[in-house]
Amino acid sequence: MNTTTQDDTKATPIPYTTLYTPPVGAMPADPNLIKLQALHQLLSIPLSKIAKLGGVSPTYMTRLFNGTLKGSSLFYMKIESHLGDIVNTRSKQYFQVETTPVETAQEILTSIQQTS
Repeated sequence: MNTTTQDDTKATPIPYTTLYTPPVGAMPADPNLIKLQALHQLLSIPLSKIAKLGGVSPTYMTRLFNGTLKGSSLFYMKIESHLGDIVNTRSKQYFQVETTPVETAQEILTSIQQTS
Protein backbone atom coordinates (compact mmCIF):
# COMPACT_ATOMS: atom_id res chain seq x y z
CA MET A 1 0.00 0.00 0.00
CA ASN A 2 1.39 3.39 -1.00
CA THR A 3 1.22 5.86 1.86
CA THR A 4 2.95 8.75 0.08
CA THR A 5 0.94 11.94 0.19
CA GLN A 6 0.68 14.35 -2.69
CA ASP A 7 2.90 16.87 -0.85
CA ASP A 8 5.69 14.29 -0.55
CA THR A 9 5.97 13.88 -4.34
CA LYS A 10 6.36 17.56 -5.25
CA ALA A 11 9.78 18.39 -6.58
CA THR A 12 11.80 21.07 -4.89
CA PRO A 13 12.52 23.85 -7.40
CA ILE A 14 16.17 24.26 -8.29
CA PRO A 15 17.40 27.85 -8.54
CA TYR A 16 18.12 28.71 -12.18
CA THR A 17 21.71 29.63 -11.31
CA THR A 18 22.52 25.99 -10.55
CA LEU A 19 20.93 24.44 -13.65
CA TYR A 20 23.86 24.97 -16.02
CA THR A 21 27.49 24.36 -15.27
CA PRO A 22 29.91 25.02 -18.12
CA PRO A 23 32.18 22.10 -18.99
CA VAL A 24 35.59 22.07 -17.36
CA GLY A 25 38.02 24.00 -19.53
CA ALA A 26 35.29 25.88 -21.43
CA MET A 27 36.00 29.51 -22.18
CA PRO A 28 33.69 32.29 -20.94
CA ALA A 29 31.24 33.74 -23.48
CA ASP A 30 33.10 35.72 -26.14
CA PRO A 31 31.04 38.48 -27.83
CA ASN A 32 32.86 37.86 -31.13
CA LEU A 33 32.07 34.16 -30.96
CA ILE A 34 28.41 34.87 -30.25
CA LYS A 35 28.28 37.09 -33.36
CA LEU A 36 30.04 34.44 -35.44
CA GLN A 37 27.66 31.73 -34.23
CA ALA A 38 24.68 33.95 -35.10
CA LEU A 39 26.10 34.55 -38.59
CA HIS A 40 26.67 30.81 -39.03
CA GLN A 41 23.16 29.89 -37.90
CA LEU A 42 21.14 32.71 -39.47
CA LEU A 43 22.69 32.43 -42.90
CA SER A 44 23.37 28.66 -42.85
CA ILE A 45 27.04 29.16 -43.69
CA PRO A 46 29.12 25.99 -43.28
CA LEU A 47 31.92 26.19 -40.72
CA SER A 48 34.33 24.92 -43.35
CA LYS A 49 33.73 28.03 -45.48
CA ILE A 50 34.18 30.33 -42.50
CA ALA A 51 37.37 28.46 -41.58
CA LYS A 52 38.77 28.79 -45.10
CA LEU A 53 38.09 32.55 -45.26
CA GLY A 54 39.46 32.99 -41.74
CA GLY A 55 42.65 31.14 -42.63
CA VAL A 56 42.16 28.42 -40.00
CA SER A 57 41.49 24.70 -40.01
CA PRO A 58 38.03 23.14 -39.57
CA THR A 59 39.35 21.73 -36.27
CA TYR A 60 40.06 25.29 -35.07
CA MET A 61 36.43 26.20 -35.85
CA THR A 62 35.09 23.14 -34.05
CA ARG A 63 37.14 23.91 -30.93
CA LEU A 64 36.09 27.57 -31.13
CA PHE A 65 32.39 26.66 -31.34
CA ASN A 66 32.73 24.03 -28.59
CA GLY A 67 34.17 26.65 -26.25
CA THR A 68 37.53 24.97 -25.73
CA LEU A 69 39.45 27.60 -27.71
CA LYS A 70 39.34 31.39 -27.77
CA GLY A 71 39.53 32.95 -31.22
CA SER A 72 42.62 35.03 -31.85
CA SER A 73 42.48 38.71 -32.77
CA LEU A 74 44.09 37.86 -36.11
CA PHE A 75 41.34 35.33 -36.85
CA TYR A 76 38.58 37.85 -36.13
CA MET A 77 40.38 40.50 -38.20
CA LYS A 78 40.45 38.10 -41.16
CA ILE A 79 36.78 37.25 -40.66
CA GLU A 80 35.95 40.96 -40.52
CA SER A 81 37.83 41.65 -43.75
CA HIS A 82 36.03 38.75 -45.49
CA LEU A 83 32.58 39.43 -44.02
CA GLY A 84 31.11 40.28 -47.42
CA ASP A 85 32.54 37.09 -48.91
CA ILE A 86 31.14 35.06 -46.00
CA VAL A 87 27.66 36.49 -46.48
CA ASN A 88 27.88 35.83 -50.23
CA THR A 89 28.51 32.12 -49.55
CA ARG A 90 25.15 31.67 -47.84
CA SER A 91 23.26 28.66 -49.12
CA LYS A 92 19.75 30.05 -48.81
CA GLN A 93 17.95 33.31 -49.33
CA TYR A 94 17.87 35.37 -46.11
CA PHE A 95 14.99 37.75 -46.84
CA GLN A 96 11.71 36.63 -48.32
CA VAL A 97 10.91 38.89 -51.23
CA GLU A 98 7.66 38.77 -53.12
CA THR A 99 8.11 38.18 -56.81
CA THR A 100 6.47 40.24 -59.52
CA PRO A 101 3.94 38.37 -61.67
CA VAL A 102 5.06 37.95 -65.28
CA GLU A 103 2.04 39.89 -66.55
CA THR A 104 2.92 42.92 -64.43
CA ALA A 105 6.55 42.80 -65.55
CA GLN A 106 5.41 42.60 -69.18
CA GLU A 107 3.09 45.62 -68.71
CA ILE A 108 5.92 47.66 -67.17
CA LEU A 109 8.30 46.70 -69.96
CA THR A 110 5.71 47.60 -72.60
CA SER A 111 5.02 50.99 -70.98
CA ILE A 112 8.76 51.75 -70.83
CA GLN A 113 9.19 50.83 -74.49
CA GLN A 114 6.24 53.04 -75.49
CA THR A 115 7.65 56.10 -73.68
CA SER A 116 11.07 55.70 -75.28
